[in-house]
Amino acid sequence: MKHSKKNRGRAGRGNRRGFAAMGKKRQREIARMGGEAVRRKYGPGFYEDIGRMGGEAVRDEYGPEFYEKIGRQGGKAVRDEYGPGFYEEIGREGGETVRDEYGSAYYSEIGKMGGETVRDEYGPEFYSEIGRLGGRSRRRQSGRSGTNPGQRGGAARRRSRTRG
Repeated sequence: MKHSKKNRGRAGRGNRRGFAAMGKKRQREIARMGGEAVRRKYGPGFYEDIGRMGGEAVRDEYGPEFYEKIGRQGGKAVRDEYGPGFYEEIGREGGETVRDEYGSAYYSEIGKMGGETVRDEYGPEFYSEIGRLGGRSRRRQSGRSGTNPGQRGGAARRRSRTRG
């Protein structure tokens, strides 16, 4: 049976029925009601579970580097659209929101917890090592290659000043 041009309608959608024949607003309304029914039946964690399972499937198929790649692409797209200062602005606003909600002492608390976690994972000598590396880097930046044989480090210099 041949279709006449009359029955094809706009863009070949002449004889639409049911859901396809509804307007976009009505389709969204029905879809929302369906989503709410699923949430009531399976609980609020249902969507979290299927989202996690989908993410794991993508990771297993494409590897974790896939997320790094698309994250960089998304970050560059945002930077290109809003400018490089956008991240600075949203970071500052987020920090101010946290400060207003939890108080400025909160940053000290989470910093201490983070430091303790690093100490427990890497050991206390880790801080000594990164301190030495940071000192070397600063000396290189200032043009000094290291300390002279007669030159004392910062702590020894401070002690000698206080002794008079």
